[in-house]
Amino acid sequence: FTVMMEHGLYEIALHLGRTVEDLVQGELLQLEHQGAPVLSEDEYLTIVRYKTASLFSWCCRSGGMIAGHSEEQVEDLARFGYHFGTAFQITDDVLDYAGASLAMGKGNLNDLMEGKTTLPLIFAMNRDEGIKDRYLSLLASVGEAREESARKLGALVVASGAIRDSLAVAGDHVERALAILETLPESPHRFALWNLCKFTTNRIH
Repeated sequence: FTVMMEHGLYEIALHLGRTVEDLVQGELLQLEHQGAPVLSEDEYLTIVRYKTASLFSWCCRSGGMIAGHSEEQVEDLARFGYHFGTAFQITDDVLDYAGASLAMGKGNLNDLMEGKTTLPLIFAMNRDEGIKDRYLSLLASVGEAREESARKLGALVVASGAIRDSLAVAGDHVERALAILETLPESPHRFALWNLCKFTTNRIH
C-alpha cells in the first residue's frame, strides 16, 4: 500500500484493499466449511472466487491500469483474471488426487487429510452416497487410520469420474478466459497469457 500511495497509484490501492477483503472472506468461508461434507458446487465456487480468483483479477486489472489501457480493456483483463484464477484453483484441487502429479509435490491427498471439501470430492459425493459416509468416517479418524482412509477415499474419488468432471469445469473457465484474450490486441504479452491458460489445465498430465 505504501509503495502504491507514494507513486500515486490510488485507484489500484483501492482495488487492492477490496481484494484483501475478498481474500479474508474466502479464508473465513473455507474455515467455516472445513470438515463439512455438505458443500454445493456453487458454495465451493464462491470460496474460489473470494480466495483465489479475486487476487488473479486484481493482478490483471492492475497491470492493465499501469499500462494505460482503456477502461474497457482493464475490465476485460479483470474478467480474464477471474476466469484464469478459477481454472487455476480447480486444477490445483484436482492435483491433490492425481497420482501423476506426485513429482510436483501434489497428489498427497492433503486436502482430504485436512478436511477440505473441494470440487472433485463434491462431484464424487453427489454420485455416491457411500463416498460421503466414508468421508465422515475419515473426519472422525486420526493418525495412520486417517491416512489409510484418505488413500482409499482418494481412489474412490478418482474412480467416480469426478476428476474428469472437475477438469471440465476448469476447462470451461479457461475457454472463457481465452475468449476474452481474443478481444485484446495481439502482443507477446497476450501470447504469454494464452500459454499460461493452456498450461493451467495441462499440468494435470
